[in-house]
Amino acid sequence: MDQVVASDDTGNPSSTDFLEGFISEREYARQRGVTLRTCQRDRQLRKAPPYIQFGRRIFYRTQAVRAWLVNNERQEDRTVNTRDRLSKRMKFGSTATDLQRRM
Repeated sequence: MDQVVASDDTGNPSSTDFLEGFISEREYARQRGVTLRTCQRDRQLRKAPPYIQFGRRIFYRTQAVRAWLVNNERQEDRTVNTRDRLSKRMKFGSTATDLQRRM
């Protein structure tokens, strides 16, 4: 079984083929629609998908990102009615208006 290695115009093996299936941290941030700093913070807080550090650069495997998204999918619907939350605040007196009345 022969393995085919892609090459560039000079006949040398291409140096970026081993990153196929990976995206850079910058591309990950762009696809999420957040800043690079947000991705870095999420990674430090361990709220990010698995990553690979290659020198100083961070890469995400696209399949790992998809799996992480599926694992973090919310199973329960949070359908708390806004009126219910407001009535609870009024009941317990935690609104600013109630605090002013007490003063």
